[in-house]
Amino acid sequence: MKFDEKPIAEVLLECGYQRVSHRTYRAMWGTSFIEHFIYLDLWGTPKTFLAVRFGLRCQEAEAFALDEILRLGGPTYQLMDKHRIGRCFMAFSLGRLAAWKPSESLSLPTLSESELKAALRSALRDHLQPVIGEITTPRKFYEFLAQDEETHRWVRTNAAIRAAIMVKLAAMLGERVSDVRAVVVPHIGPISGQLQGISAHDFLAILLHDAGLSGPISPDNVS
Repeated sequence: MKFDEKPIAEVLLECGYQRVSHRTYRAMWGTSFIEHFIYLDLWGTPKTFLAVRFGLRCQEAEAFALDEILRLGGPTYQLMDKHRIGRCFMAFSLGRLAAWKPSESLSLPTLSESELKAALRSALRDHLQPVIGEITTPRKFYEFLAQDEETHRWVRTNAAIRAAIMVKLAAMLGERVSDVRAVVVPHIGPISGQLQGISAHDFLAILLHDAGLSGPISPDNVS
């Protein structure tokens, strides 16, 4: 079965997303501060299930997070796929948000073109837009990432990169260190699970320092 992306592209364009690369669409209503993306993926044997993810990105915060994780995260990150670097690190399942089944996906052989378009249109307009439509500023993005809602749980992202993005956003917003810690520290477990050779607490201390949110840190914490 050959995948026909055209009907999906038509619905995405209706909803304000324009194709920018292979199975990747950018929201035309995004801002210079916050970009929004839709990613398409096919899976299964044969690949007849369509999974869709929505991504959000603040380029300045994501660049900071990438630099920090490559420097501090451990050897695994040195093998990071260069194509992956070009995608949003904060991406989540649209199928989970819209309660698609099975496995948060659409089964393409079971849907007519009109049914496929209707399912995607409903997911975007009725489920996604109310959640992310107002996230066009660093403040709104910070508040979104601070949440641990079912549709964008910390454990479903790279929590170390998420923490780094949040710290940079906090610096841009002039947040207090105590307030940043209050949001990030409850997720130390998932953050630790994404790091090698450094504790999550030391990682957070260095993030805060590098983002300009704290004073000098112990030389023992610097790699």
